[in-house]
Amino acid sequence: MSDSVNHLVHQILAPFAIEALDRIVPAVRRLLIILHESFLVDHQEPEPVIDVSGMIQPVRKIVLIVNDPAPEIHADEQTVISSDELSGLM
Repeated sequence: MSDSVNHLVHQILAPFAIEALDRIVPAVRRLLIILHESFLVDHQEPEPVIDVSGMIQPVRKIVLIVNDPAPEIHADEQTVISSDELSGLM
């Protein structure tokens, strides 16, 4: 990954995503509470519970991907191919 892409991903997008999640999750939670309370008032019974356990593992994977460090790339390394291997490819 080039330095500019690395900077974009780890210095700009990742903190933005974390900050956005810090704001979006409470807003969605509050909205769900409001919907749940209005359902209870309108129907006089609790709203059915939605099973979200299937989303836990994919969300964990997304968090790991966002927080995964960039691979180390060393510019001074060169791939060495022997002449026997090269002639075998031709």
